[in-house]
Amino acid sequence: MSLPARKLQPVHEQERVPSRRPVRSVPPSSHRNRVRSSRASGRHGVHVGFVIFASVVLTLMVAGVVALNALLDQRTFQITALQKDVSSLQGRDRALVEQAAALDAPGRLGTWARSHGLVMPEQGAVVILDVPGQGPATGGRP
Repeated sequence: MSLPARKLQPVHEQERVPSRRPVRSVPPSSHRNRVRSSRASGRHGVHVGFVIFASVVLTLMVAGVVALNALLDQRTFQITALQKDVSSLQGRDRALVEQAAALDAPGRLGTWARSHGLVMPEQGAVVILDVPGQGPATGGRP
């Protein structure tokens, strides 16, 4: 079932129905300027997405700076503790070197040797042997 075609009747200019678009009361050139100015004024407003993004970035930057500062302070405390350890170990090393030097003194070794029954060799009883790769020995008997 199809509908019959409608007949078009000529419409006079005065009988024409107004279109859905409103008639411009402002000339086109000033209308464009008004649209541009309203867009420009709209750009001055703050966009919510930008505010959220900027807040997140600033929060992360502040948190990063605080965390970095905490890490640096922790490292400073560790360095201070290690410097104290080094100072105490240097003092202990100095004391041990002095103790080793005192134990290694020739007079102390002679006293220890006499107390254990060791005697000094007689003159000429010492023989220096040839050491391989050093050439002939000097002094002493052949």
